[in-house]
Amino acid sequence: MKRLEKLLINGTGYSIKSWFLYGVTLTGIALLAITGFVLVWDVLEDGTVSTNIGELSQFVAAVSGLFVAAGLPKIVGEIMEKKNENKREGNSTDKAL
Repeated sequence: MKRLEKLLINGTGYSIKSWFLYGVTLTGIALLAITGFVLVWDVLEDGTVSTNIGELSQFVAAVSGLFVAAGLPKIVGEIMEKKNENKREGNSTDKAL
């Protein structure tokens, strides 16, 4: 229960974006591993790849897009958080002078 509460609080190390990134990463790895297994199975079965490689590249690009869609909000959020912290630190030192 405490971890769920920490998901809603900034700066705790737990965030919805982190969990989403981990989930998408695990899902993407599973999808690519299954695809690799199917390709190996295809080669072992008849010695050739009968899978359409052009469509496979589109699939890999779509999984890569999932990684970007999950990681980009996390990266942007951390950059904005650092900018806000720098502004707060700058304002507190100005007031002290």
